[in-house]
Amino acid sequence: MKFIDEKGRIFGLINIIDLAVIVLIASGGYIIYEGYKNVNLKRNEAMPIEKFHIKVLATDVPVAVAEAIKEGDVEEGKAKIISVKKDQPVSLAVPRGLQTFYPKLYKYESVQRPEEVTEYTVVPKVFITFEAPCYVKKNVAYLQNSGGPVKIGMPFSFSSFKYDLDGLIIDMERAG
Repeated sequence: MKFIDEKGRIFGLINIIDLAVIVLIASGGYIIYEGYKNVNLKRNEAMPIEKFHIKVLATDVPVAVAEAIKEGDVEEGKAKIISVKKDQPVSLAVPRGLQTFYPKLYKYESVQRPEEVTEYTVVPKVFITFEAPCYVKKNVAYLQNSGGPVKIGMPFSFSSFKYDLDGLIIDMERAG
């Protein structure tokens, strides 16, 4: 009996191409299973939760939002405000076609045609310190519920039931 007969079958039982497809499907299934198992093991590892103080700078905050920000405000499971420092409000003049970008992109101190301008009052800088539960993995802190990394220069979003606030992380340290 030949190893491969004239019809291309191994020992007269199975075609070489069919065998190759079966081996490919079986190895692909094994790789997917192992990858899924490893991902779930890593995700379910118990990570100790630590409190971090995260200092955030929010710029050009509308006055109504700035007035609503108070110490003790909480975003469930994410962060709690422990201190707030606000600049004095200032007026911004924004050309009429650009209000949708207000106030982050376009600031005009002097405008020649005031009828084409809308005035907004904003607080230029609001410094907020949050206390947030984080876990540390490979020397990087991650927010407990969102899983996002916490690093200086990265954006930070806070959403209370009264307002939403976005800023940049300017400093961070372990609490305590």
